[in-house]
Amino acid sequence: MTQAIGENHEHLGVFEHQKRREWGLGILAWEKSNRRGYVFENGHVRVLAEPFFSLMREVERPLDEVRALYKCLKPELDA
Repeated sequence: MTQAIGENHEHLGVFEHQKRREWGLGILAWEKSNRRGYVFENGHVRVLAEPFFSLMREVERPLDEVRALYKCLKPELDA
């Protein structure tokens, strides 16, 4: 079963890929078995397999910036 992640969750995490910083900040869009989909600021959805989960690091950002990022990326989350 695919689990969607969004603003209804109490924790809004923001992530950055350790080796692909040019992707910008990302949010977890979904998780299914051993894969996770992230939506990044550059508009791309990236799917990572479990061996690569450790490359994604959660970063601290002000709450208003996090909410703005979720609002901006919401269309991609809903797609």
